[in-house]
Amino acid sequence: MTVDRKFIVPSPEAQERIIEEVELVNEVYGAYTPGWLCNGNFIVPSNGKIRKNFGEKRIFNNEFHSRHRGVDIRSCRGSRIKAANSGKVVLTRNLYFAGNTVIIDHGASLFTIYCHLSKTFVKEGESVHKGDVMGLVGSTGRVTGPHLHWGVKLAGKFVNPLSLLQLSFD
Repeated sequence: MTVDRKFIVPSPEAQERIIEEVELVNEVYGAYTPGWLCNGNFIVPSNGKIRKNFGEKRIFNNEFHSRHRGVDIRSCRGSRIKAANSGKVVLTRNLYFAGNTVIIDHGASLFTIYCHLSKTFVKEGESVHKGDVMGLVGSTGRVTGPHLHWGVKLAGKFVNPLSLLQLSFD
């Protein structure tokens, strides 16, 4: 994948921003909500085709950078993005690499992450229910086209979001 050089070698100002964002996001993930806020099965948050799988090598401008920490769901710009399950919105920000991002806390150290949105309709501290529309598919941050990056972090580790679809939280 070819991306703008600013996403490979960020400016000193952008590097400061990235460091601040990493600290903020780590603080969000470090918070612990006892018990489950979610219920029943998780749902896929957007219609579309999965284009990048969890764990795939990410190669930008012919250089290996990392493994993919989620799945990319290719969809039309403006397609609706829904909460995969109930929880509390703990972050809505524009992040350097991830673009417009929403993170939901589902309790017990389980978080879902939604990146590259064109618009967000939720605010930090707000409760959401499974299926609530939280935003629209976009192409903000380090991307080559409109899609939703959907990630899951459980007990401090990124896991394949598709694995949540097999579980029920009744």
